[in-house]
Amino acid sequence: MFFLKEIEFLKKGLISTPPFSEFKEKISFFSLSGRQFIRRRKGIPPLLIKKEFVEELKKKFGLCKLVILDCEGSISCAELSRIDRFSVIIIGRRKYKNLKYLIRGFLHEVGHSLGLRDECVRCARSSPGYPNCAPTKELAKKWWGDLAKRIPRVGYVKGCCGDNNFFRPTGASLMREPEEAKDFGPVNERYLKKELERYLGEDN
Repeated sequence: MFFLKEIEFLKKGLISTPPFSEFKEKISFFSLSGRQFIRRRKGIPPLLIKKEFVEELKKKFGLCKLVILDCEGSISCAELSRIDRFSVIIIGRRKYKNLKYLIRGFLHEVGHSLGLRDECVRCARSSPGYPNCAPTKELAKKWWGDLAKRIPRVGYVKGCCGDNNFFRPTGASLMREPEEAKDFGPVNERYLKKELERYLGEDN
């Protein structure tokens, strides 16, 4: 019962967070039982999903995000993906001491599944990229310079994707330190809103 309650908290956490809150009427959730198709392994990802289960989900739901709340695990991860691709999000419940941190950790991984990069410095180095981790200041100005000119919170902060020489748009965001931040930040929210509009659309 508590497990189901936590799933409801994750749903509510997503649709109450900008920009997802603007599309809450169009975001659908489905609860699944497919334990026999999931195998635990060492390393990342900590769970492997059998190919036939993935194909069945694609056939049934189309291009969706499969979220697995792993009650026994302490590793959370998600494929760096796009809104229009099937991808897997794994949330290791033991990693979070309370529901507030669980929801923020979940939002962080959702961000990855939609194309947002890590904005942390003390993390494994990964490739920078649009929209929130620029390899140079010149590229950062091209990507979010318009917002930096009119929103004081947005600038060219050094450090993201595990490298001090890369640039991120804000000091704090859910993509940097989920436990400390309350939102995705203006640049990430703009990107996510555009992606949601593109995929969900007014006519869908």
